[in-house]
Amino acid sequence: NSLGIATHYFFAFGLMAQGLVLLGQGLKQSLRNSRALLESYWWRVYGVAAGTLAAGLVWVPVWNNTYGSELTQWIYRSDRLGFEWLEPIYLTLAWLITMVSMLPIQAPALPVVILSGLIMLTFVGWALPILIRGLRAQTQRLEIQGLVGFVLGAIAIFWGLTYILHADVTSAARYSFVYFPALIVLIGAALAYWWQREAMTGTGWRSHKLQDGRKIVLIFGLMGVLSTLSVASDLAYQKTHRPELLAQTIQQTSRAPVLIAIAHKTHGQTGRLMGLAWEFEHRDPQNRLAYPPQFLLAHQDAAQTPAMVLEQSLVTLPRPLDLWLVNFPEINLSQTTQCTTAQEAAGKGWVDGYDYQLYHCSSRS
Repeated sequence: NSLGIATHYFFAFGLMAQGLVLLGQGLKQSLRNSRALLESYWWRVYGVAAGTLAAGLVWVPVWNNTYGSELTQWIYRSDRLGFEWLEPIYLTLAWLITMVSMLPIQAPALPVVILSGLIMLTFVGWALPILIRGLRAQTQRLEIQGLVGFVLGAIAIFWGLTYILHADVTSAARYSFVYFPALIVLIGAALAYWWQREAMTGTGWRSHKLQDGRKIVLIFGLMGVLSTLSVASDLAYQKTHRPELLAQTIQQTSRAPVLIAIAHKTHGQTGRLMGLAWEFEHRDPQNRLAYPPQFLLAHQDAAQTPAMVLEQSLVTLPRPLDLWLVNFPEINLSQTTQCTTAQEAAGKGWVDGYDYQLYHCSSRS
């Protein structure tokens, strides 16, 4: 537990979920026997909990320094309105679905995306009652009860962090690693029931041949293989920002020196600009470009806006210049900058993580 906390502080959320399961078991036993919590095996649990707590408290000063810093500021969100309050719930459901089925929903061809989405929804609608019945048959086992409580407890902790502390840990699927292994074990337990017992038919809950239960397991396995291939082929679970696509557009469009500017508030914008810089370096490792791009973090604070930083920088740069504004708020460049909106079709658009606009800055008269 100590090494887990030292590796990633999200590990602590898993420990909290385990604590909730143990607390539930303790209350359940104490209702039957008031002295149950004094049994020897509970004292071993108390020892592990005390050691884990001591190891976790060592990191409190580090967490205090990290809380609210630029490194984590991007995850905080307290400005939800209307239906936006439901977003963490349906995002959690979406991540749960993709743990079971993930076809090429991010393929470049729209028909493939639509077909993949329909197949995934159909599969989930077919699989859900099968998994529920399989788990119900296993709920008498203490380990299954514990894992169900762990998964539900972890999701409850995530929602608590999102709604109470405004740290939106439901915004990205990768954070679900806290309870993903437990969910996979539960799916395996549900499928084990079908592998060993008679399955249902399409006309209702009836006994049928044993082979049908094994066909269910094989269908799940096939969906798992297809999902794995979709992810490995970069047709699903793509990065939330795609710098390679924007770098390609800039390289194909601009024929003058390039300045790429991004409105900067947190390290999230720093990472997006670094992604673009790395992509240009990857495309030109020998630095053979006549005009390697320049980059600007237009920082926003109480004293200045990103537009003010941008105009100050444009004064010092040589012309002609292609100005690419990335994730920038609405801006009216002053006449002194001599920058006009580009008319090229590729000069304005959006790719994953990047909203961009091209301006041509002419020579000063």
